[in-house]
Amino acid sequence: MNALQILEDWKTKGVLRPEQYELLTAILTGQRFSLYREIEIFLYLGVIAVVGGVGWTIKDYFVNLGDFAIISGLTLFLFASIGYCFLKGNSYTTDQDTSSDSLLNYLLYLGCLLYGVEMSYLQWRYSLFGAQWDYHFFLSAFLFFGLAYRFDNRFVLSLGISSLSAWFGFRLNRWGIDGIETYRLSAIGYGFILIGIGFLTHLSKIKMHFLNTYIQVGSHFLFIACLSGLGSSFILLYTVFLIILCFGIGSYGVQTRQFSFVLYSIVYGYIGMSYLLLTHLFQNTGAILLYCVLSSLLVIAGSVTLSKRLGEEEGL
Repeated sequence: MNALQILEDWKTKGVLRPEQYELLTAILTGQRFSLYREIEIFLYLGVIAVVGGVGWTIKDYFVNLGDFAIISGLTLFLFASIGYCFLKGNSYTTDQDTSSDSLLNYLLYLGCLLYGVEMSYLQWRYSLFGAQWDYHFFLSAFLFFGLAYRFDNRFVLSLGISSLSAWFGFRLNRWGIDGIETYRLSAIGYGFILIGIGFLTHLSKIKMHFLNTYIQVGSHFLFIACLSGLGSSFILLYTVFLIILCFGIGSYGVQTRQFSFVLYSIVYGYIGMSYLLLTHLFQNTGAILLYCVLSSLLVIAGSVTLSKRLGEEEGL
């Protein structure tokens, strides 16, 4: 019995009113669909554009504005944004907060980005952290993680993860650890750490819905490190690792009905396979062009088909 038959059965039994049945049927058959995610992404991009405009204004007019005006203005907007979140936000819960105000989420994200702008400006003008300027990323990560869990915001969580990775990279350099292979192994280690933290918090029932964010960011670190390793002397090792990673992340996406993870596996796997084939097998220009055209069409067609199949299975 598919979803449409279930709805029909519920309508017959009186579980659903006629108007409810028509609305759900329209959504299920694609006559109506939600643009909530798309609108949300555009709004967050709008926040980034605002912060970019602030940074551009500071860069071009800081001589006329002066340090006091810039620092006080950034501080005022920063405290206003974060303060609103603490005043209007719900109390902390380990579960997902589905009743939070949308404006609160955007202001929180804006406040975090403004904090980054202000700290960068202070470091640039006054060397706030001196030679240990990379600790700015560590403090930012600490703040972003706290705010992300307090107000249940996955975008701010992504800022925390990115800031921590930046600090870790600069720390490696300061510790005298250098070399592309070292950074590659560090990226793999960091990716596994993120995925491990995600599963640990999920098992601890602390913001369980953050798991996908940890896996998404962590998997990108792992995939990119594997692709960069295909050009090294450990090509066989990284090839096997890439195959296992594609299978693991793809399987997770199928089991959880999240096509984004399946798409990551397809795209990164295709890039890795194409690199190996074009580097070690195809030498003729015509063969290379033919492979690129045919393989890309097959990948696109397969991705679309798989996406529809996952959608149909989810609707059962």
